Amino acid sequence: MWTAEAALQALRTEYPSPSSHPMSRDSQIQGSARDRFDSKVLDLEMDQCTQRLNTIQSTTEVASAVVAALADAGSRLQHCATASRKLKPEGASLEECLKHDDESMAAASHSFLDACGSLGAVLIGMASAISQNVMLPLESFHRHAFADHTRKAALLDELRRKELGCSNAVTESLQKRDRARLGLQSAMRDQEKTEKKAGEKKKGLARFARSDEKDMAAAEQKVQKAATVQTASIEELAMRTEDANEARVLREKASKDVSLLQSCIDFVRSRLLARCLKSSAGAWAEAAKELQRGAEQLRLQVSKLRLSVEHSEGGCAHSASLNSIWMMIA
Repeated sequence: MWTAEAALQALRTEYPSPSSHPMSRDSQIQGSARDRFDSKVLDLEMDQCTQRLNTIQSTTEVASAVVAALADAGSRLQHCATASRKLKPEGASLEECLKHDDESMAAASHSFLDACGSLGAVLIGMASAISQNVMLPLESFHRHAFADHTRKAALLDELRRKELGCSNAVTESLQKRDRARLGLQSAMRDQEKTEKKAGEKKKGLARFARSDEKDMAAAEQKVQKAATVQTASIEELAMRTEDANEARVLREKASKDVSLLQSCIDFVRSRLLARCLKSSAGAWAEAAKELQRGAEQLRLQVSKLRLSVEHSEGGCAHSASLNSIWMMIA
């Protein structure tokens, strides 16, 4: 059986993922562009999945309306077919009239009532079949699929924002590290100038003043402080880079989960709808058989009525209007 996982594996074979080996700076830039492209494709697929879930929801709503209409029509037909009450305030019910009519006419009318009642039962049965086989399964599928899709999409959006924040933090740390490196280089140049100046004084036998020692000590302290700042900036960059990598891994996993869910939704939706229609087709076939049996009963009563009227055919000759009607239906 062709499963969603197998379909995804086929897609991965046709469109392999980028290599996981260490990448150069150019490869990282290309990978970042690829991530943005994949993100746009995933957003488009998420919109399509939402539209497909909306299709299921609309189908469920239509099925619900059909169930209500069929059940109402079937109930009304069965109520009318019983003829246990007066259909009009001033008239008698058909059941009461048939008690005083001849046997063939009563049998034919009862057959008509039974056919109407059977039709009502068929409609109610159709409503029940559509409810059980189409409306409820699709409604349950949409409820769970929509909840899962909404939850995973929200998680993905949250992880995307987190990854973006980590990326911005890495950029900020890079800038801070560069400033610290420039500060250290500047402090080292100042220290070198101070030491060079002190060295020139010693060579020229000039007096080495206490202020020179203070300048050298201050230059050394400045270098140490700049080195400490650079070390802290490097450690911060490493920490934020690790956070960014973790955020990227979580985002990629969430993206794969969303893609897998969407593939599963498409797969299950098609199979479920096919099963629903197959069950409905069986209900339609049973309804057709029941209606066919009702039609045969009506035809049987037609034959009986024709036999009964053959004995009284001559009676219509006494009425020109009834005779014309008889000629039309005979």
